[in-house]
Amino acid sequence: MQSAGRALARDAARWSQRAGSARAARWIGPLVLTATFVVLAAQSWKRSADVLIDFGNELYVAWRLASGDVLYRDIASRNGPFSHSLNAAWFRLFGVSVRTLMLCNLAILAGTCALVWRVFAPVCGPGVAVATGLTLLAAFGFAHTLDVGNYNWVTPYQHSQTHGVALAIAGTLALAAALRGRRQAAWGLAGLCLGLVFLTKA
Repeated sequence: MQSAGRALARDAARWSQRAGSARAARWIGPLVLTATFVVLAAQSWKRSADVLIDFGNELYVAWRLASGDVLYRDIASRNGPFSHSLNAAWFRLFGVSVRTLMLCNLAILAGTCALVWRVFAPVCGPGVAVATGLTLLAAFGFAHTLDVGNYNWVTPYQHSQTHGVALAIAGTLALAAALRGRRQAAWGLAGLCLGLVFLTKA
């Protein structure tokens, strides 16, 4: 009986250690991504784009819409209405400034990075999820490959691309949840995301 009790105690200790390791693994990845996000955001703050080229057009259109002009009637645009309307909404809520749009874009980038983790961690493991998130942040989110610095998520030359990618990932997660039969609302969310993706470019 004593030997059986000791064996059970050892098994319980091993299971406890494994559970602790699993909990730690779940937190290490998000912490690494969060730390990387903060460092890159601090290093690149206000050093990103030329406000007169590409990104400046995004600022201008949003400012005009926030001031009462109507897209396609008063302002020509080759993209869909979603991104310009969303940026105008940010300006109405938080004031018209470059800082407003940069902070809102940082929030969208952070949310997209979290969505990427949710997509890859269950399927490919935390290591692949971290690598994918780091690639998103370093190669795309805070990239500064040209002097004008427009090809990133903080000061993009067109918000339709960044908004479209974020919505597509969110829609993929919602569709996966719907196919697993978790909630009927997931179907509606997936459809909403798909429709908004269409409105970023159409």
